[in-house]
Amino acid sequence: MIRADHRKFYIWFIKVYTSVNLKLYFKKVIVEGIPDVSPDSSVLMIGNHFSWWDGFFAYYLNYRYLRKKYHVMMLEEQLESRMFLNRAGAYSVRKMSRTVIDSLNYTSLLLSDPANLVVMYPQGEIESQYSSRVRFERGLDRILRNAKGNVSIIFYVATVDWFSSKRPVLRLRLTTFLPPGEISHSIIEDAFNDHLSYCMLLQNDLRG
Repeated sequence: MIRADHRKFYIWFIKVYTSVNLKLYFKKVIVEGIPDVSPDSSVLMIGNHFSWWDGFFAYYLNYRYLRKKYHVMMLEEQLESRMFLNRAGAYSVRKMSRTVIDSLNYTSLLLSDPANLVVMYPQGEIESQYSSRVRFERGLDRILRNAKGNVSIIFYVATVDWFSSKRPVLRLRLTTFLPPGEISHSIIEDAFNDHLSYCMLLQNDLRG
């Protein structure tokens, strides 16, 4: 696996690139449900995976509101062709490989440090933003069981709508997931899908 290798120039570059391109390609960015995260807690951020933009959406949320050290899990074959992202916090997972365990253990290690934020898209592939339910691949419960200290779990759902505008409005709706006791793969998946359904209902009620 490829571990994150943060470099100041690349972190600065991705921050500027994200800021400029969100202003260029979106009419407006609206963020709802900004969480209050303790300095003593790391953050696991889970989002819907529907576009090339997704990692940049999460990066924006982190530098604007959460201010943790950014990490994002990427498929190894994708990261290998975009290694500059590794210098801004990306690390790899190779599906259907024995090194998956290394990636899960590395994620647990990252989440054991309260300075860190880790972004994951557990559905494992890009799907339509209009999917009514996403299925998570296995491993989240293992990551959280092995992480030391406090971990805040934040869900976000990104949606875009053009209506009568040339550029779309981007909405990022966040919620903090508070596990009801023992954490399991199915509990996290169900809770995320509840948030996804709620966000889609809100989106359907919008008017241009």
